[in-house]
Amino acid sequence: MTEHEAETFSNTPNSIQIVETIAEQDGRDPTEVDFTLNDHVDPDALNSLLETGSEGLVVTFTIDDKVVTVAKDGTIEITDEE
Repeated sequence: MTEHEAETFSNTPNSIQIVETIAEQDGRDPTEVDFTLNDHVDPDALNSLLETGSEGLVVTFTIDDKVVTVAKDGTIEITDEE
């Protein structure tokens, strides 16, 4: 499992942070991941939801064999799908 705490004042969208976290977990550069985020979730909608959603909001979805959980507070957790 990899957990990534987003910087509180980061200007990097959550969708980009998700790709960076998965790449880091796999020991790759973010430009070398073997998936397209758009195939799994709408990045603009995800960013908007996390920016405007209520406190305590958590979104979970899968990317290939990984379960991605991202919270409004910027916490990103990547776990292997069971």
